[in-house]
Amino acid sequence: MTAFRMRYSGGDKVAKGHVGPVSRQWMRVSFLLPCLIVWQGATETHPQVKDKMDGKALAYVLAKRGCTQEDAPALEIYFSRTKFNGTGEPEPPYLRFEISSSSRDPVTPGTYVLSGLRKEPGKARRIVRGEFVEMGYGGIWVNGTIVLDEVSPSREVKGRYDVTSPSGLHLSKSFLTEYLSGAAMCG
Repeated sequence: MTAFRMRYSGGDKVAKGHVGPVSRQWMRVSFLLPCLIVWQGATETHPQVKDKMDGKALAYVLAKRGCTQEDAPALEIYFSRTKFNGTGEPEPPYLRFEISSSSRDPVTPGTYVLSGLRKEPGKARRIVRGEFVEMGYGGIWVNGTIVLDEVSPSREVKGRYDVTSPSGLHLSKSFLTEYLSGAAMCG
């Protein structure tokens, strides 16, 4: 059994197996401190990225069939520093767009405004997101637009994007890339 030493107005007393007001405060601190550290890490900006990254650094582009975060079929477009063959995910850093689509609702040319991770309930619309993934930080959702001028399955995708991260990282680029054939297994 653990003993805690607590100071009461009547002097020092040792309580065995009793959790007093002092130890409750320490329990709260020991619980909240890790939560605060996790929150700080989740909201931390990407300092080395903001100063060194631009759209030109993500020179390799690939479009393929994939899945949204909700496992809906999607067109995925990857921009990376290294060549990517479409298997798994590219080596960070990379920028990934997901645009929900199916055989009954294919992606067509147009301007798409990026939304956040959560889909707004009650609004039936296409899910369009952008995620910037940096080594050691994981992914952050970006805001902005992606414009698709041409979408030809099994041939090519042509367009441009203009996005900004919560930390102020701004990326924009025009692109023309291969659209890999094949289906993704979602759900």
